[in-house]
Amino acid sequence: MAHDAFGLCVQRTAGGVYDRVRAWALECPCWISFVGRRMRNPQPPWNRTPMATSDNSEFQEQIHYLIGLGRFRQAVEFLNLTSAYRFTALYRISSDHLQNLVIFDRQQRDQPLLDTIPLGDSYCVFVRDLKDAFIVADAAGDSRVEAHPKRPTVNAYCGVPLIDMAGDVFGTVCHFDFAPVPDNPATVDMLKTFAGVLDPVAASHSLERGVRQQVDALEAMLGLLIDACNDIADVTSAFEEFVCSIRQGTIKLREPSRLATNARIDELLASLPARFAVKAHAVS
Repeated sequence: MAHDAFGLCVQRTAGGVYDRVRAWALECPCWISFVGRRMRNPQPPWNRTPMATSDNSEFQEQIHYLIGLGRFRQAVEFLNLTSAYRFTALYRISSDHLQNLVIFDRQQRDQPLLDTIPLGDSYCVFVRDLKDAFIVADAAGDSRVEAHPKRPTVNAYCGVPLIDMAGDVFGTVCHFDFAPVPDNPATVDMLKTFAGVLDPVAASHSLERGVRQQVDALEAMLGLLIDACNDIADVTSAFEEFVCSIRQGTIKLREPSRLATNARIDELLASLPARFAVKAHAVS
């Protein structure tokens, strides 16, 4: 029953989502031309050939546009298409740990955020230390990473620093792959273009606002969710289905925001029995 309630809510809101997506497409002529070319010249889901125009200007324009709107995942996806790598990610360096903010996997597009790891367990530590680009084309033959823990699995890496207004390394934007990938100066140039456009602190705040807005939307639709369910167990189950992805999104937040957001979600969950009782009393 919970699945039916989930489906009903999605069905009722689908029209609004379609309208927003259509409006976004109409706002952005280069997005329309890009989609048009992809439809005329479809590529398989996993293709190592970088998609780019003769001078990458169209991709640069699109990345500028998406970052300007705070659409960081779409911008990271576009950035990935300019490379031959499977993965592209945004990371925040927090003390001696590396926190994944955005991840795009060309082979698995619903890839969840990666776990926070010690900075030294990632090639991003070299970007932090150099405060410049770091490229590994084939880890097996690169003496610089001979003792690095990622060498057995991550064979290719290309990353540049995200510098904040104080001149410190906030994090990294990088490509990586399980297979070797030849060094390509154009790929580094596109990463540097991306890093130059992105204000990392503003991006972090924007990601936090996005998660808060998701919680706002969830609270606004609780009435619809309750109306679609027959008992409190169904309401709770449907709520957990909706909230699962939001809780996943809180991983990317700084600790105070993460704790506050999860506390708010827990409050909404705790309020469900009383909300459902009001509905039951009204129809009895």
